[in-house]
Amino acid sequence: MLSLFFSLSQKLSGQYKVTMILNTPSIGNNADNKYFLSTETNSWKSGDTLYMFKNINGQLILSFIYNSKYFIQCKVNRGDNRKYECSSDGYGIANRLFEVKSDTTFTLTVQGWTDLIEKKHTASKNVKILFDSLSVKSLNTTKQISVYLPPTYKKSKKRYPVIYMNDGEGLFDQAYTDNGKEWKLDEALDSLNQKGKGEFIIIGISSGENRFAEYSPYATKKLKEPKGKDYLSFIISDLIPYVNKKFRTKTGPENTSIGGSSMGGLISFFAALEFPNVFGSAAVFSPAYWNSISKDSLKKEILYKSQSLKSKIFFYGGGAEGIQNLPNTLKEFQYSLSRNRKIKTFLIVNEEGMHQEKYWTEPFKQFVLWHQKN
Repeated sequence: MLSLFFSLSQKLSGQYKVTMILNTPSIGNNADNKYFLSTETNSWKSGDTLYMFKNINGQLILSFIYNSKYFIQCKVNRGDNRKYECSSDGYGIANRLFEVKSDTTFTLTVQGWTDLIEKKHTASKNVKILFDSLSVKSLNTTKQISVYLPPTYKKSKKRYPVIYMNDGEGLFDQAYTDNGKEWKLDEALDSLNQKGKGEFIIIGISSGENRFAEYSPYATKKLKEPKGKDYLSFIISDLIPYVNKKFRTKTGPENTSIGGSSMGGLISFFAALEFPNVFGSAAVFSPAYWNSISKDSLKKEILYKSQSLKSKIFFYGGGAEGIQNLPNTLKEFQYSLSRNRKIKTFLIVNEEGMHQEKYWTEPFKQFVLWHQKN
């Protein structure tokens, strides 16, 4: 009777027994491997022994009582945040989503592991890795730094303007992305350069686990210690001097731009407002203005600083991004900036544009062409 009462109490409170059976690919499987589940329930922790699959009669099985939301979001890992399940070609996959309304058994089949599949490189010959893992002490992290040099760089003695791009791992090479999606900026610039246009040096700066903090200029309820200014200080104090010394660059704010998408777009816009003597222009793609604190703070920044600026600000937004009516926000910012005739702005809205890499390639080409003309 007591066990029946406990079982009934579980059902009434939304507690259900979930059993997961794991099938894994032959690659990377041996007696030493241990498999774990990371979920919202355990804050996406890797190697959580409370969620470790056990070998029971030749099957990898995990059972637990679920008492949370209606759905389970999860992924399988091998005890390390670099060893997660992925697609068969090595790229990240969406979180698994399971509906739980009763005691349930699910079967999970892993296609591959992120650390064991060699990805195909797609960067053009004009892209090089400057630093595979550059130590940035002020951010307590490392950065991959890549560079795109125009095809004419080796054949001439010209100097070139520079664009510093955030989320550098997604700009040129599919192999460095988590999801297999890239901007294809090297191909886009190669096509322009063949026509004698868009000759810029591009510096790609990778993001990482602290991306949200590094690209956040303002504190929020969830983020008490933003690292946006520390991140920009690294670019200004360390990276720009190195690039100017190593390559034939045109210097000064009129030849130094910063750009990015989403949170990378947000920090780029902030950089142009906060450090106009360094970044004379910004390419702001699909900026993450869904945070009301960032949006309201940027409005104040524009109000206080725009009258003293002489900058170029390029905006792009998609109508299908679902970011609190992004195009209208960009129009509002553009209008506020346009009150100062010394500031040049340009806005592109793609009503069908989504928050994805493939929608940012063409606007980037438009940015470099617009930058050269203005």
